[in-house]
Amino acid sequence: MVKKKYTRRDCLKILGFLSITSTIPFLSVEPVFSSEFLRLKKISRTLPLMNTYVTIIIFDESKDRAIEAQSKAFSRIKQLIKIFNRFDPNSHVGFLNENKQLNDVPPELFTLLLKAKSISKLSLNKFDITILPLLELIEDEVKIHGHFPEIKEIEEVLPYVGWENISISPKKITLSKGTKITLDGIAKGYIVDQAAELLISEGIKHAIIDAGGDIRAIGNKDGNRSWRIGIEDPDMEKKYIQIINLSNLAIATSGNYRNFFTPSKKLFHIIDKEMALSPQRTVSCSVISNTACIADGLATGLFCLSPEKSVKIANGLNIPLLTVAHGKRIFKSNSWAKFST
Repeated sequence: MVKKKYTRRDCLKILGFLSITSTIPFLSVEPVFSSEFLRLKKISRTLPLMNTYVTIIIFDESKDRAIEAQSKAFSRIKQLIKIFNRFDPNSHVGFLNENKQLNDVPPELFTLLLKAKSISKLSLNKFDITILPLLELIEDEVKIHGHFPEIKEIEEVLPYVGWENISISPKKITLSKGTKITLDGIAKGYIVDQAAELLISEGIKHAIIDAGGDIRAIGNKDGNRSWRIGIEDPDMEKKYIQIINLSNLAIATSGNYRNFFTPSKKLFHIIDKEMALSPQRTVSCSVISNTACIADGLATGLFCLSPEKSVKIANGLNIPLLTVAHGKRIFKSNSWAKFST
């Protein structure tokens, strides 16, 4: 859902299958082979979708079943893109942003908006899908005119930002005048989950889906050991700042070092609406959850809080979180340790 080739998620690698997606510098799965695993056929495919690359890797006893399930999963992804892509005026979100009212509400959009609202509450309202008017103002002023917006310009768009500007029901969604929404911080995770659930319904027990760094693991690699995921070192001093083990879980990372508006990198694609600026303390925020949707949204929302506050919230929710602050100071929630290697 983003225009840039590299997204805020391009900082996770599934270790071991780098050759599959060699055009993605930040993706890589490390297989560990057992006798059971060697009986499985590996099916891998990567497609350019959502302005990134989506890879689905399946291990299954039946090559035909794996290929069919993989094809259905990619079809489901394409179907959902047509709903959530704000850059497409013919999508449901594009139509809503333009016309301020949507009467033909797909159930997937209604569900995702409710999830977004829930994640907003968990992140102390830092995750807000109505941030788009402010984000577009800042991006346009900096990139087109070369300077930060005037305070007056910011004050003019702030009334359009906030959950009070959106009315949600299963049959109708309405936006206030001037309000637009972006699902960039959560839709990709939701789409990954939908693809994963389809694979599971097709009988797939060992698979992993990576959509530009939003990763969902189904089962494990060999019936015994977990998938290994590398979290990129923001400073590039070493390859990974952390390697984790993942089975039947998802992970997403928000980072400030791939998609920025200014050479100083102090202004980037994540904007805190209360400051009308990008958060300055946090460099990256990784969240592990049962679903990629929750991991996606929380990684964005908690990024906007101080590392100490994000850890406190994660501990209260019993959510594994790793935050990297400037100076490579690492903050971890209590439940993170059981996933790290």
